[in-house]
Amino acid sequence: MAANHSDNPGISVLEIHDEDLFHGVQAIFSARNDFVTYGVQRGGKEKDVRNPPRYLHIISAKAALYNDYVRKLVNESHSVFLTLNTRIPGMQDERQRLEIAKTSQKYRCVLLACIEELHSAIESTGDEELIDLRQMFSDIELLWHLLQSLIIDTHSGSRVLYKLLDWIKWHFVFAEKKREDLIQTEEPCLHPDYWDTIIHFLLQGKIAPARSLLSMHQKSKREDFISLDELMKKMPMYGASSGISLNEFRIRWKHWQEECKTRLGRGEFSSDGNLVTVCKILCGDYEALSAKSNLCENWYHLMISVLLYTDPCISFSALGDIARTYYNNVTSSSWNKSNIVDSIILAAMELDIMSVINLACSFNDGWWFAVHIMDLFTHGNYIGNGSKDHSVKRLRTYLLRNYADTLMSHSSLWQVGADYLDYCDCNRELLELYLERIPIKTEVEARKIIYLAKKRNLDNLVKTVSNVMASRALSNGKLGTALTWVVYSKDVRFADEIADRWLKDYTKHQKVEGLEIFKNMGSCMLVSDKLTFVGKYCEFHKLYSEGDWKIAASLLISLIASGLAPTNFQIIMLLDALPLLEASEIIFSRKETYQLMKCLENAVMNKENKDTIGDSDRVNIIRLALVRNLSRSFVIETGDSESDEEM
Repeated sequence: MAANHSDNPGISVLEIHDEDLFHGVQAIFSARNDFVTYGVQRGGKEKDVRNPPRYLHIISAKAALYNDYVRKLVNESHSVFLTLNTRIPGMQDERQRLEIAKTSQKYRCVLLACIEELHSAIESTGDEELIDLRQMFSDIELLWHLLQSLIIDTHSGSRVLYKLLDWIKWHFVFAEKKREDLIQTEEPCLHPDYWDTIIHFLLQGKIAPARSLLSMHQKSKREDFISLDELMKKMPMYGASSGISLNEFRIRWKHWQEECKTRLGRGEFSSDGNLVTVCKILCGDYEALSAKSNLCENWYHLMISVLLYTDPCISFSALGDIARTYYNNVTSSSWNKSNIVDSIILAAMELDIMSVINLACSFNDGWWFAVHIMDLFTHGNYIGNGSKDHSVKRLRTYLLRNYADTLMSHSSLWQVGADYLDYCDCNRELLELYLERIPIKTEVEARKIIYLAKKRNLDNLVKTVSNVMASRALSNGKLGTALTWVVYSKDVRFADEIADRWLKDYTKHQKVEGLEIFKNMGSCMLVSDKLTFVGKYCEFHKLYSEGDWKIAASLLISLIASGLAPTNFQIIMLLDALPLLEASEIIFSRKETYQLMKCLENAVMNKENKDTIGDSDRVNIIRLALVRNLSRSFVIETGDSESDEEM
C-alpha cells in the first residue's frame, strides 16, 4: 500500500495494489476504528464462498499517541490521572474542586510541554506529520484552557469576560510579534501597521503595551495624545486583584465611558482620525469595533473584544446566546467556522458539556482529550447529575475503554492502558482479554504481563502465560528457564515433563552440573510428585557434598521407600549409596540395608532397567557392598544389644 497526497490539501489517497479490487471494493468496520476491505466480483457482487478474496486489507488511522514525541504526554498524563483517581474519592466538595482545578492545570502543563517538544522537533526536521500534531495539540490546549476558565475554575464567575480576555491574551500573540518589529524601526509611528497594532492591543484589553506604543509617536507630547493616553490609563479593570465589588466596578466603568464620549464629542481628537478611531473603540462604538474585525483572528476574538467595551459585566447565562449570535451571523473571509475547534468553543460558552465531550471525540488523538476532560467533569459533578448518574458513568467507561484500546494496541503503551481499564466496569474481563492477546516476544514482556495479572488476581492469565513460556523454554531445551515459569503457573503437567526430561538426561549422562537448576526450589517442588522427587534428590547430593552423610543417607532411604522414583532410576540411587556403604563409619542400619537390598532385587528383576544396569559387574559390586554393610551393622548392633543387657 502507498498513501499519496491528492490535489486537495489535507486529503490523501491510499493506493492498494491488488488485482481483486479492479471490479470493486467492499468494506466493513472492525474493532479499534479500523475497517477491512476486499475485492468483489464483476458487477459488484460479493465473491462466492468457494472463491473467496485472496487478500483482506486492514486500514486504520495512525493514532497520534504512537508518535515518539507524544509518548511523554501519554506517560505524564497517565501519572496525573492515577493521582487524581486515587486521591479524590475521600475528599469533601470544596477540597475536591480545588484538587480538580489543580489537576486541570497539570494536564495543561503536560500539553504545553508536548507542544514545545514538537516545535523543537519541527525546527530541526520540518516533518509535516509533526506540524499536524503540533496544530492538533495546540487546538486541544486552547480548548482545555477555555473549559478550565468557564467550567472548572468557577470561583470567579462574575468576572467571566476577564477570564475570556486572559484566554485570548495567552493564545493570540500576533500584536506582540508586530510590536517587536515596530520598535526595531527608527520611527515606529511611520510604519503602516502602527495604529492597527495599538488597536489590536486594545481589542485584547492589553492597555499597557498600547500606551507604550502610543508614547512612541512623534506627537505624543501633544494635548490630544496626552488626553487619549489619560483615558486609556483610567480604564477600569475588574480583575482578580482589583479589590472592588461588581456594583462599584459598574459605576466606575459608566463614569469612565461617559468621560470618553464627552471628550470625543468636544472634538478633542478631531485633528487626527486615528485618535478618533481609538476613542470610539474606548466608547464602545459598535461600528468602529466591527470595522476593525480584520484584526481579530476569529469570531470569538471579536465577540470578546466587543463585549469588553460594551458589556464588561456580562453574566455566564447571557454568554451562550451572544456566542451563538456571533457564530451564526458574524463572518469574515479569513475565518473558518466549520472546524471542530469553533464548534467546541461555542458549546463551551453555551455550557453544553455533553456536546463538548461528543465533539472532543473527533480529534485524532486516540481519545486522549475526551477521556481526561471527561474524567475531570465526572469527578467535579459538572455533567449530568454527578458521578452517580448512570449515563455519565457509561459515557466515561466508553471513553476509557476506547482510550485503553488505543494504548493496548501499541507494543510500548499497553501497561499504561491496563491502568485505565482498572477504572472501567467489567475491567477484569476486559483486561484479561487484552493481555492474553499481546504477542509475547521476550521473557521481559512475559514477566510484565504476569506482574500486571498477579496484581489484579488474574490467576488464569498468569497460568496461561507461564505455560506458554514454559513450553517455549522446553522446546529450546532450557529446563532451568522452564522451571522458573512453572513456579508461576503451578502446572502439574509441565512440572512432570521437566522432571521426566531431567531424570532421563541425568540417567544418561549423570552430570552433577545438571543438579544446579533444582537447588533452592523451595515450595516449587511441591507442584508435582515427580518434581518433589527431583528436588529431594538434588537435596541429597547437596548434603552429601557438604559431608552430612547420615542425613543424606536417611534422605536417600526415604526417597527409595516413597516409591516416587521412576523404575529405571533405582539403580542410579543404589550407585549413589555405594560410597556411603563403603565408608569407614557405619551409616546405614541393618534395617536400611535390607531396604537397599530389596530395591536392588526389584531393579534387577525389572526389564526396564536393562539399559541402566548395563552389566552384572555393577550389580555384583553393589551386592558385595550391601553384604559387607549388613555384616558390619549386624556385629555392631548385636554388640550394642549385649552391652545393654549386661547393664
